[in-house]
Amino acid sequence: MEKNSEINMFDATHKAVGYLMQNFHEAVTLDSLAAEIGLGKYQLSRLFARDLGISFPRYLRQLRVEKAKELLLSEDESISNIALACGFDTLRSLELAFKEMLDVTPRDFRKKPNFKNADSL
Repeated sequence: MEKNSEINMFDATHKAVGYLMQNFHEAVTLDSLAAEIGLGKYQLSRLFARDLGISFPRYLRQLRVEKAKELLLSEDESISNIALACGFDTLRSLELAFKEMLDVTPRDFRKKPNFKNADSL
């Protein structure tokens, strides 16, 4: 792969991450993100794996959980509303993501945010 091609692919990854950071709360799919930045979905999927060492769905889920953690600690909003504000379809989706990544429920995290691994995913 040529150096310019590698730079362009890194730029595409950077653009994709920036888009996700701005639009994580939306119903973003690999297809819609690929179309947004002008790549094929398989090419974008490979870029995530190569440049970030993580799959697209996992990256988006981690981003959403990080935002939910912030809101749980700074807002009095209901956990259901926080789930929706962070792009989760349901409260259950947020709960499953929290359990998988932090081994704690959002409710317990809010009560006692100093859980092991709570500061970073």
